[in-house]
Amino acid sequence: MGATTSLCGLLGSRREPLGGDAVAPEREICCDYLVVGAGASSLAFVDTLVEEMPSVRVCIVEKREAPGGHWNDAYDFVRLHQPSLFYGLPSRQLEGNWLLSFLKFQKPWFHRATKQEILRHYRAGVRSWSRAGRAQFYGNCEYDFARTPKSADGTHYFTSLDTGEEYSVKVSKKLVNGVEYEPLIPSKCPLPFPVDKEVTVLTPNDLPATRKRHPHYVVLGCGKTGMDTVIYLQRKLGVDPKDITLLVPNDVWIYDRYPRVPSRGPWDFVHKYLECDGDFPRTCLAMEAQGLFLRFDETRMPTVLRHPIIDKKELALLRRVNMVRRGRVSSIKLGVGKRSILLKFGSDYLPMTFRENTAFVNCCSPGPFNGHRASLNSEDVDIFDSKSLITLYIIFTPPASLPSSAIAFLEAGVQKGTKN
Repeated sequence: MGATTSLCGLLGSRREPLGGDAVAPEREICCDYLVVGAGASSLAFVDTLVEEMPSVRVCIVEKREAPGGHWNDAYDFVRLHQPSLFYGLPSRQLEGNWLLSFLKFQKPWFHRATKQEILRHYRAGVRSWSRAGRAQFYGNCEYDFARTPKSADGTHYFTSLDTGEEYSVKVSKKLVNGVEYEPLIPSKCPLPFPVDKEVTVLTPNDLPATRKRHPHYVVLGCGKTGMDTVIYLQRKLGVDPKDITLLVPNDVWIYDRYPRVPSRGPWDFVHKYLECDGDFPRTCLAMEAQGLFLRFDETRMPTVLRHPIIDKKELALLRRVNMVRRGRVSSIKLGVGKRSILLKFGSDYLPMTFRENTAFVNCCSPGPFNGHRASLNSEDVDIFDSKSLITLYIIFTPPASLPSSAIAFLEAGVQKGTKN
């Protein structure tokens, strides 16, 4: 499906003359803002921008067929870790209608959207902008960053990944780079170390459709995806926890989804960090003392915060499995006679041996910590890079979409002359 079909078939935005015959989209496009990427950050930016500047014209370029960014490629059993109330498009309710929730004796502020609900939410938002003439969506297209013009009045280019057709864009205001924090996920990233081809390697996407039961599962990675996988193996596939091994290269701090004081949450981290004069360990211990942070093992001091959010029942399931702390894996090799599998680590640790037919589940992709400038050596970055470029960085977390809304609000204030 090419850019024309994606734009029209998915979003119903094909322009039609009075006679009803479809008109192909123009190869030369004019807009106020050219937004690269249609994930959570980009779409939150666009949503706020069109609310604040109703006459604005936006062009959205996305390499996938549909809006939603990495959610299109995520595993089917994924849910938001935080309440839906704090995610998605500010102008739309991802948690659904509150009255209907109350009639079903459900609390809407506890709703956690599924992958399917998130994708429907984003598609509905883009469809509404398109029908209102505020935005054009070009799916299956890739923006050419190498040809980004140096001057504000230059021409931008993107290409259809299906047809190879090139589109030129004249942007009157700014280019918006919304892919700087694009998550790298297991379904799109192979394991970063050698693995013998006879070894069974799965991704979380494979688990719901896999009929074969393996004698043992080794979950590679202890971030959000790894935690979800361990919980899914126990709750949905009925795997005995003794048959699951979770590799923990570094112990991690975890947000408690239901803290003792309901009004407290992840948003308290920045305030606490300032109170502790930027001392990260002291900040995390203070958050734990207030019932906001959890950890796998209370006798071990975590060193990493990647913002996973779970509840205490899920933590109990995680604590039931075998946890291995030997650093990062260096290779997975077949043993002598191919009757066993050797899981090798760095030179400081001996390899581990597992039975043949053990399944290794790849959960070690970096997610949004993908090597962008802000994640390397804490380098300072400039969101408003120039008069013609905005880069969407996650300036505070979670949720990931809120910073982009704040950036759009600031940008609209600048354009309207109301920033003060």
